[in-house]
Amino acid sequence: MKGMLAALLFFAVIGFASFSIGQDIDKTVCQQTIQVTCTSCHKAGRICKELDNKNADWPSIIKEMGELGKLSQEIQDTALNCLTKTDDPKEFACQK
Repeated sequence: MKGMLAALLFFAVIGFASFSIGQDIDKTVCQQTIQVTCTSCHKAGRICKELDNKNADWPSIIKEMGELGKLSQEIQDTALNCLTKTDDPKEFACQK
């Protein structure tokens, strides 16, 4: 559990820093963030299915899941940016 918390903090700091300084979204950070946070509760297939839903309200989904998972705002922001501001979020969110 301590290792998971440390990993979450590490990826949140990296992800938040990359978004806050206006650099391109780092797909490696996105993949790690999604794998460490989202897939700790959900299988990747569930996320991929929701990515097919053009009407998905990602801000609400991320906020609700963030509250349930007790995720920091930085992690939530990173996940939201990864899923909404990349050309193909399935590239890093869906396991092949």
